[in-house]
Amino acid sequence: MPSEIEQLEKEDIPRSARLITEARRGRLRIPAIPVRQEADEAPKFIRSRFGWSIGEVSGSLGDLGTFLPHIVGAITIVGMEPTGILTTFGLFYALSGAFYGVPMAVQPMKAASAAVLIEPMDPGAIAGAGLVIGAFFLLMGMTGVVSRLARVLPGTIAAGLQLGLGLSLAALGVHLIEKQLWLGVAMAAFMLVLMRYPRMPVALVAIVAGIIVGQLLGIGPLLPVLDFGWHFPQLVIPSWAQIVHGTQNAVLPQIPLTLTNAIIVTAAVSRQLFPKELHPVNERNLAITTGLGNLLAAPCGGYLMCHGAGGIAGHVRFGARTATARYLSALRLSLSESVLAQAAMRCFGQFPTRC
Repeated sequence: MPSEIEQLEKEDIPRSARLITEARRGRLRIPAIPVRQEADEAPKFIRSRFGWSIGEVSGSLGDLGTFLPHIVGAITIVGMEPTGILTTFGLFYALSGAFYGVPMAVQPMKAASAAVLIEPMDPGAIAGAGLVIGAFFLLMGMTGVVSRLARVLPGTIAAGLQLGLGLSLAALGVHLIEKQLWLGVAMAAFMLVLMRYPRMPVALVAIVAGIIVGQLLGIGPLLPVLDFGWHFPQLVIPSWAQIVHGTQNAVLPQIPLTLTNAIIVTAAVSRQLFPKELHPVNERNLAITTGLGNLLAAPCGGYLMCHGAGGIAGHVRFGARTATARYLSALRLSLSESVLAQAAMRCFGQFPTRC
């Protein structure tokens, strides 16, 4: 048996893997991930969907810097309740991790977030957009159309949408820092310096720094008093007008980006990160879980969500290898929303817009 373990380590197979024959004699109840030695061979090993190491704790924070800025915008600008957002993201974290068996990323939809900041929308419109985009990707996944549709989608469409939304966000940023130009420029320069360090969560550091600066200079509201208590999501039923508004402004610009980055590229990156493992990450499954996640989250006050190639790469880079990292993220969000949701709403409001 020691020779088998040494061979696993040499061939870049997870250390927690064990022989399939050995696993069948055990009492493993949760379906394991098959592991093979060569691409053209049948799997000889399996590994558990869950692992325990400090890397899982560190990796669970891998995409926090990209998660918070979008959520801050949804709460402070759209006026969404933190309880619904945090609850639904926590559930999607846990379910995605359990199904895929890898630290699958769950992120706010970026093009939709940009549209939300530019075009005034309310929680009902966000719920309507979530229902439409959820139904769309569930249908595309279950029918198997998503793979063919993604292959024929010109890359210039997604690039053009990104460029247009990026320019609009830049114009919005200039408008927000007009009252405190020096502070906005200083914060931008500070973030550019931090971006030189690959593992630095720049956006997270900038949010914390912005709150501190706002308190020291007196340009932000006073820090809130934390109140403890249990809070639950509220039902959000959009009207037809809100569904149309959300579809026009959030769904249409998001679909090409989700097809490319959140589905096609995520599937390819997952195969590169875990080349020996026969995990269920593929274009069809990613479309189905994206659709189900949004359909379930929308009426509960959740935000538009999808998977992401950069997110899973970030989790792995910081040490995550299994679904445990996703469950740690889910636990963190669940505790935050159930105990401190109303205080969190006020805490998010501490960040000065000109930062």
